[in-house]
Amino acid sequence: MIRHGRDTPLRRRTGAAISFAAAFLGLASAQEESSRADFHAIEQSIEAGDFEGASRAIADWKKSPSPSPETLAKILNLEGTLEFTRVNTEASLAAFSEALKLEISAPLRTDLLYNAALVAGLSDQTEAYQSYSTQLSEAAGPNSNLPGDLALERGLTEASRSSALAFETLETFLHRFPDHPRVADAEISLAELYLIQVPPQPVAARDHIDAARARQLTLNQREWLDDVAIWVEVAAQDPTAAIQRSDQFLEDWPQSKRRPEVLMVLGENHFRIEDYANAMMQFEQVATEFPDSPLAETGLFFAAKSASLTLLSENQNKAIALWTVVADRGGPLAAPARHEIGLLELNRDDFDAAIAAFDVVAAYPGTDPQLRIAALADRGEALFAKSSAAANDPITLQAAQEAFAQIQADPAATKSWRLQAAVWEGKCLEALGRTEDAMKLYASVLQDSIPAGPVAAVPVAEFDWYFRAGLAAIRLLQRQDKWREAVEIADQVAQTGGPRATEAAQIGEKLRLRHFIWQDPAN
Repeated sequence: MIRHGRDTPLRRRTGAAISFAAAFLGLASAQEESSRADFHAIEQSIEAGDFEGASRAIADWKKSPSPSPETLAKILNLEGTLEFTRVNTEASLAAFSEALKLEISAPLRTDLLYNAALVAGLSDQTEAYQSYSTQLSEAAGPNSNLPGDLALERGLTEASRSSALAFETLETFLHRFPDHPRVADAEISLAELYLIQVPPQPVAARDHIDAARARQLTLNQREWLDDVAIWVEVAAQDPTAAIQRSDQFLEDWPQSKRRPEVLMVLGENHFRIEDYANAMMQFEQVATEFPDSPLAETGLFFAAKSASLTLLSENQNKAIALWTVVADRGGPLAAPARHEIGLLELNRDDFDAAIAAFDVVAAYPGTDPQLRIAALADRGEALFAKSSAAANDPITLQAAQEAFAQIQADPAATKSWRLQAAVWEGKCLEALGRTEDAMKLYASVLQDSIPAGPVAAVPVAEFDWYFRAGLAAIRLLQRQDKWREAVEIADQVAQTGGPRATEAAQIGEKLRLRHFIWQDPAN
């Protein structure tokens, strides 16, 4: 969604109509004051998302005995706003249209025409939009900004829905209303639209940012523009410029609601340039300053990741402490945090701690299947490393082999994971002295798991682990002086056409030259 921090256009217009409820007739009766309070309560219910409460209040008002046309029109205006907020444009337009059939004051009619035109435009009812917008222009008069407001709100609402129609609507607004006081809103919104394209278009976005900056801006517009300017640099893949923009934003707008997000961007870009100390500080600041923010957990997670990459022992301990906090919270990053703890402990050769962490991840309820498979694979590697440190302890090796066999039997495992697990299981079998079983496993992989389909469509990991299976088989065959069989496997791997096919072909050629193995002329 495009962020521009504004109320919905209908809510704003409805608020204007309600505040005018008594003033335009000069009424000050207790009944009128009560009506105004009731209308305001309904509007607050809509803004708070209490749609059922607002709907009941509107229904009660419509049942009241003989409401005046003006009162009924205001209720219908609120009903239209409610349905618009519910994204029920058909019911919304019907409510506004019904209200416009009543004998009502000119200001209220103008508001209703505005709302009806906006909803018609957003629901692609071109004929109705043209009719209501024409009536609005006539009712508002030549010096009114309302026609421009309508065009702008239509474009901004389309932009908030990431609709491609917003480009034309906003560009048309800029052409028709170049002196409108909110031209900058259109320019900034267009910049955001260019940033969410695939791929992003930072050059076009920067042009609109520059055009907006040349205007007289309100404080809200300046803050919005400065925020979007950060994302322009992110899209341009210029982390240094993104860091500078983010630092400036935080200095200029210390109380901004966008501060948590900007701190995350700042941390991410320090991370990109491998300035892990500063990245850690920014990510941790998100969680410290905004503990209730949805970004707090993510901030802690990446603060830990940054700390783990500084390679300082005290920071690695801090990384484990931060990941433990994330894991103990039980949020969506709990399992990934435990997995990262396991990887860091494995890197520090604390095999038992690593295995314990991977066991927790694999048993975590609701863990993403691919993360569970990764944890099983890492558990197997940790067991293998532990056995190697203990002179190939057979019990630990057997546990590692079983972990890799479990992955191959898991229906959630992709072909890449199964190939990786098979190669690792083969290494376990070799370490256990079961060379013949290992060779059978490698041979079955090479025969049954040949990468299929266009090369570009096959994951690189699939080619890589297929190559490794071939390399392991070649190594075992060389130990047995089975040179011709080794050459045949090298040729088979080379024919897959993957990223390491050339390397496999070179291995086969070296074996031929070294051992005088030539292709049979009959073949």
